[in-house]
Amino acid sequence: MKFSSANQLEWAKTYDIPNIIVPSYEVTVLPIPTSEGGFIATGTLSSQNVFVAKLDNQGEIVWIKKFGSDKIYGLEIFEDGSFFVSGQVHSFDHGLSRLLDHRLSKLDANGNILWSKIYGDNGWNGTALVRKDTDGGVILSGWTGTFGLDTDLSLVKLDQDGNLLWRRVYARPNNTNIMWFDAQRVTPLPNGGYLCSGYVTNGNLGLTDILVMKISNSGTLEWSKVYGSNQSDFGVEALVVNDGYIIRGVYKETANSDDKSLY
Repeated sequence: MKFSSANQLEWAKTYDIPNIIVPSYEVTVLPIPTSEGGFIATGTLSSQNVFVAKLDNQGEIVWIKKFGSDKIYGLEIFEDGSFFVSGQVHSFDHGLSRLLDHRLSKLDANGNILWSKIYGDNGWNGTALVRKDTDGGVILSGWTGTFGLDTDLSLVKLDQDGNLLWRRVYARPNNTNIMWFDAQRVTPLPNGGYLCSGYVTNGNLGLTDILVMKISNSGTLEWSKVYGSNQSDFGVEALVVNDGYIIRGVYKETANSDDKSLY
């Protein structure tokens, strides 16, 4: 669906595409910042592959392509119309174990893959969101560790050609009650460095609190803060303002409730 700046519905589309089944995974859509306009849409297929589609300004499909990757989570479009898609892929490269790694692919404006690279270690490295950095490169964020247990935040700094500049792993905040944390939403800061936002889960109560981490330009952790209430709070994204930061997200009344509100 596309809405005008006055919040009026301009068009709504459904797509029946042969041999492509899109399950209930999230589909990401971003505008193309060129004179031609249009949109790029990405998502995960039920067959453990991903799709990338270009839509025109009226939502009509210009082209759609499939390629291999277990799941896709991130999308960033550059001014020349090229774009990055990121996610996770199972890998057998570390021996007999079927492990999980971050994957980043760069595509041209016509959806052709220019290159695709895998980043990880001898363990599980999941999700992977991608953000444009202020220096023209990109930053990948995900989790690393044992799936469902003892996961840490992973940041991977790359140039625009996907060459590794640095990789850092950040342990959970120093609190023995925290059984899970997620701070994969990364905001590059205008003066360098990054703000990571997400949540921590309290192992005793099952509630969540907002987690914010400040990372230097070289990947050093500068500070980490936890903010919460007597409800479950999730930090979704950090916004930079003149005198600080604004964290937007959702909260829910109890750990078992499905009702969520924005803040």
